[in-house]
Amino acid sequence: MFSYIITDEKTLSEKEFVLGPFRIVTVDKSEIGIKFCNRQPQVLYPGRHYLSISKVEVFMGFESLSRRQSCVHEVTGVSNDNRKVNADILVEWQIKAEDAAAARFANVTDVEGAVCNKVRRAFNLAIWELNVHDMELQLGGHMTNNNNGDLHPLLKNLSSSISKECQDLFEEGWNITIWDLQLQKFAIQSDINSVQGAD
Repeated sequence: MFSYIITDEKTLSEKEFVLGPFRIVTVDKSEIGIKFCNRQPQVLYPGRHYLSISKVEVFMGFESLSRRQSCVHEVTGVSNDNRKVNADILVEWQIKAEDAAAARFANVTDVEGAVCNKVRRAFNLAIWELNVHDMELQLGGHMTNNNNGDLHPLLKNLSSSISKECQDLFEEGWNITIWDLQLQKFAIQSDINSVQGAD
C-alpha cells in the first residue's frame, strides 16, 4: 500500500503506533506523512503528530522527499522514418510534499512506477520527432555509452528532449522535478518495414 517502504519493522513500529484514542505518527526530515481528513489529503510535515482514531482522520502512509534514482530498462520507441530504437534510461527525480499528497489522492500509490511510465511515454514522443537514419550517420560509433558526460551531442540533446517531454506529461495535478536524465544504453535497430517483410 505504501510507496515508501521502511524495511526495519522495529523502526516502523516506533514511527507509527496507537496510544489510547490517538495514532502517534513520527515523520522524519527526509519524508512526509499523508493523512486523509474528511476524504481530503493533508501533509504531515517532519515531527510528531497525534491523529484521532476515527473515520475522520485516516493515516495513509509515508512518502520520501529525497531525490531518487530509477533505471527504466528496455524502453522502446519508433522514429518518424520507421526505425525502432531501444534504450535504458537513468532518471533522478524528486516529488514535492504537496504533490505527493495529490498523487496519493489520485490513487497513485506507486509514485516511482508512475515516473517510469512517464519516462517511457516521453521517450516515445521524443523518438517520434526524429529521423533516426540521419542521426545514425552522425553518431558513427557513439551508439552506446554509460557516461552521460561522454555522450555524443546528439544523444545529449535527445536526453534533454526526453526530460522536457517527461515534465510536460505530468498533468494529473502533481509534478515531478527531473534533476537528471541519462541514456545508459542507446541502440538503433533495423527498419520496421524491413523486419516485417522478412517475416
